[in-house]
Amino acid sequence: MDRQALEIQYGNSTIGKQSLGQLRRLKLQEILNGILVSDDAKIIYWLDKKKSKLDRAKLADAVGLDVKPVNLRQSFKADIEATELKLRQRHFITSDAKTTKQIGDDNAKDFLAFLESRLSNDIYQWPTNNKNRIYHKKIWSFFLDQPIEDIKSAPTFFSKNITVKEKLADIDVMIANNEVKTTSYASETALDEMQDTMTSAAISKLKQQLKDVREQLASEREERKRFETNNHKLKNEIEQYKKREKSILSSNLASIKIAGAH
Repeated sequence: MDRQALEIQYGNSTIGKQSLGQLRRLKLQEILNGILVSDDAKIIYWLDKKKSKLDRAKLADAVGLDVKPVNLRQSFKADIEATELKLRQRHFITSDAKTTKQIGDDNAKDFLAFLESRLSNDIYQWPTNNKNRIYHKKIWSFFLDQPIEDIKSAPTFFSKNITVKEKLADIDVMIANNEVKTTSYASETALDEMQDTMTSAAISKLKQQLKDVREQLASEREERKRFETNNHKLKNEIEQYKKREKSILSSNLASIKIAGAH
C-alpha cells in the first residue's frame, strides 16, 4: 500500500497497527533523509544538547502520527542509528550517546507514566494472561502501539527495574481483587508459553549438539596431537638408525682399508 493510501486511512481513523507502523517508518525515513542533506545549522538543530545523538523528542514531534520517543527508540532504532553513524562520520555528532542502562531507565520512566495514566482511567481494560495476571507482552505492545506479533518479549526492565516490577505487582493484586476491568488473553498466553517451551527445547538441543561437536573436535585434536608426537618420535628413531648405520659403514670401510694396507 502506498503512502497516500496509508495517510487516507490514518485520516479516516481506519488504519491498522501494522499499516500505522509502515506509515510512521515512511515519514521518519523522509525526515532522516532530509536531515542528511540539510545545512550545518539545521543538522545541529536535530541533535540533542550534548551532540551525542539525534533528539528523539524532536523526531517524534516531526513524524507526528501519535508516535512517541519510545516508539522511535524501540521500533525504529536501526533506521535512526544508521543516520547517526553518517552524522558521526561527518563530525556533527561529537560525543557519546546514552548507555544502554540510561536508555532502559528512560523507557521505564515512560512506561510507568503510561501505567499511571491507565490506572486513572476506570474503564481501561487490563490484558490478563492464563494465570489471571497482567499479560506483560500485551501491555508492552499497547505501550508501543504496535502489533504484538512484532514483539518477541517484554523488556528486561519489567523484572530488573524495582519500581516497574512493584507497579506491575500492584496491578496484579488489583486484578485479583477485581478492582480493575480486564480482558483475557489466556489462549494467546498459552500459545506464547508453548512457543517459548519449543524454543527452549530447540535451543537446548542445539546447545547439546554444539557441546558434542566441541568434544569431538577436542578428541580429534588430541588424537592428531598424539599422531604428530608419534610421527616426530618415529622420525627421530629413523634418523638415529641412519646415523648408526652410517657410523657402522664408515667403521667397516676404515677396517677394510687398514687390512688392505697390510
